Amino acid sequence: MAQLLIDLASAHVRLALRAYFTALFLLLSFFGDRCCLQRTKLLLYHRRRVKITQMTGWLSGTHAAFAFTILRASPAGLLGAAMIFASVFGIVCDLAVSGLVVTTAVISRCPFNTTGPYTVLTVNPFSNVYTEVPSAGGTYNLITQAQATSQRNGGLDGIYRKVNGDLNFRATSEDIVGSWICDDTGVHRNFAGDLLPQNITTILQDEGLLFNESVVPEFQLNTYSDGTIVTGNLFIWSASQGHTPTAPWSVRAAVQIPNNSSTEKEMKIYACHLNATSIEWLLEWMYVDVALQNWVAAVQGVLYPVNVPNTEDVQTGQGLIIASNLNNIMMNFGRAWGGPSNPFTITDPTQGCLAPRAQVPWAILTLFGIVTVGTVAMGIYWVVLIILVHLARARSPAAYVNAIEDHTPNGLFTWMLQATNFVGVGKQVGCTGLKRWFFGPVPHRQTVGLQTFEEDDEQVGLVGIQTVRKGMAVTNYSG
Repeated sequence: MAQLLIDLASAHVRLALRAYFTALFLLLSFFGDRCCLQRTKLLLYHRRRVKITQMTGWLSGTHAAFAFTILRASPAGLLGAAMIFASVFGIVCDLAVSGLVVTTAVISRCPFNTTGPYTVLTVNPFSNVYTEVPSAGGTYNLITQAQATSQRNGGLDGIYRKVNGDLNFRATSEDIVGSWICDDTGVHRNFAGDLLPQNITTILQDEGLLFNESVVPEFQLNTYSDGTIVTGNLFIWSASQGHTPTAPWSVRAAVQIPNNSSTEKEMKIYACHLNATSIEWLLEWMYVDVALQNWVAAVQGVLYPVNVPNTEDVQTGQGLIIASNLNNIMMNFGRAWGGPSNPFTITDPTQGCLAPRAQVPWAILTLFGIVTVGTVAMGIYWVVLIILVHLARARSPAAYVNAIEDHTPNGLFTWMLQATNFVGVGKQVGCTGLKRWFFGPVPHRQTVGLQTFEEDDEQVGLVGIQTVRKGMAVTNYSG
């Protein structure tokens, strides 16, 4: 379905649409009221009689429906349908804008925010400096959060060129320089349940399934009160280079697959390599064994979320988890240090993101079009009626023209004038003179009606004079 996405807060868009619809319905009411009057005048100029029910003027809201009920006819003729249309659509438009215009997220490129913590991958190779890779601290937290945010938002995992704390981050191919890739080799090895992790590691190395140069295991150790030792959730990874590498290296890992058996351990083998030619040089300056040792607990903890509700015994996509942590190692190790020799260089000031947009659905667009077209059509109809009335007036006597222009009622106030003129006060009443009139009890009569304050005062005065005269007559008779 068609929809419109606007780069504004949805609250602002809702306010603008409600203001637009309100203004349009006010304009429609104005045009409609003028059309009611002009159509009546046109009929009168053509010497045709007009039913009073067609001279209500424009009625809004429940007044239009109420008029249908009590008049048993359409107020203002065919324009009554337009009144009902405007009343119903006014409510529908307001409710639709309030409920359907919402905030949605779209895939986009957003400015990279450098006002808070951020880190950038180095662009200048460094040498002669072997260093460790921390698995804790501010940089580790920042990168780990960026990875989780990107994947939660449907983005790519990989080695990011730069990261910050933006919760809308969604990495695309433009944001990464490459990635570690960990493939399932298809090799599974089964061991006795009571075989120690150290022995399993040695066997896998002897079989060439793990490297010998650097290897680190991590597992869960349970010691029971009777002295029984049980190990589980075993994860082992190894690298093809030793402490101080002389060339880029790759990784092989073994992951224990829970099988609800205490008598057997099943190990799955993965092979990992770096697919990022431009930063392969980083591998040659990293203490490999120290990096594996520092990070093995973090990887094992993600693979086996022990005693966490609504999770599997071992996370699916084990290869992706291992690769993601290797990517994290590369970003931590390869971050720029700052300063002249290793500056924080940002070549692309944007990053992939889920950008918030105000979503205006097709239903609102349809209402927008219908109400706009209806208002324009009513305005055109008014202009046409003005032209027709002008032509008809030119063919009518001046006295008849004056009578129509001065005395044709249309709506509440003009009908009030018509009522006061019919009562008769000896001169024509204008709108400003209506404040001299009131509706109330008629003196000496059991009824109510239209009167002026002057008439009421005269009636009260006459009553007073008559009362005084009666009093004087009584006094004279007594004397």
